[in-house]
Amino acid sequence: MSLRNEVRRHWFYVVMILIIAVLGAVGITFKPEAPDPLALLSPTHVMLLGLSLSTVIILWGISAYLFIRWIVTGRRLTSTLAWAFSYLVYGILFVAMCFQALGAPWANMNDPVIFFWFRQAMIWFLVLQWIGIAKRLTNNSYLHYVPATLMLVGGYIWFTWGLLIVGDIEYTMYGLTYGMLLPIAFTMAYSFHLYAQSRRNNAPHYLALGFVGVGICYGAWAPWHLTQFYFIWFFLFTLSLIPIAIGFLMLSRDVEIRLLREG
Repeated sequence: MSLRNEVRRHWFYVVMILIIAVLGAVGITFKPEAPDPLALLSPTHVMLLGLSLSTVIILWGISAYLFIRWIVTGRRLTSTLAWAFSYLVYGILFVAMCFQALGAPWANMNDPVIFFWFRQAMIWFLVLQWIGIAKRLTNNSYLHYVPATLMLVGGYIWFTWGLLIVGDIEYTMYGLTYGMLLPIAFTMAYSFHLYAQSRRNNAPHYLALGFVGVGICYGAWAPWHLTQFYFIWFFLFTLSLIPIAIGFLMLSRDVEIRLLREG
């Protein structure tokens, strides 16, 4: 093929390379400096914004993938749908944290009432996660919904008491973290381990590893939440979402088709 035909075939690539070359020439010549859009924010708020934004991207990426898998498998696997909604809802919390970092009053979670409205996403995340794995492990509907109902009711009772009546965010979060979130996170990890053994598939082991990381990081956030070290645990929490994403990606279509045939 002639050079002209090759350029026509790959015109988009050629245009992008030319744009990059022009930008490089301008940069070398004039050394332009862009204004800082976050100049009015403190370093703490910038760190909160960056970590929250990266977490949202991962959570909603997992959610989008799971919604696609649910559609591809004929919209019959309610476990996949429950997981998809869990990450979608959980991501809303971190969107609010992005706006909190930007100074939006309606997202200021130092207010117990506002904290209640956004942090309830944690309760739904755990409930929907449980429904998803329980449906994969057993056909017993009691195990699907009774523990989920107890989590939902117990979580809202504790949040209502701690945030709307007592009005103490630290008191509420210590109770939720060590009384509900950590036990459920490690139960989820063990459940995914059992799922891996029952299906002879290693993908759920990545999910188990991710939930161990989530549990450890939440447990560490509590005593360090008033220090700069909190952001290290936030960073590690975000990293713990990576094996969860890998685990869902590795749950192949063949596994889902087999589940559909069995169901």
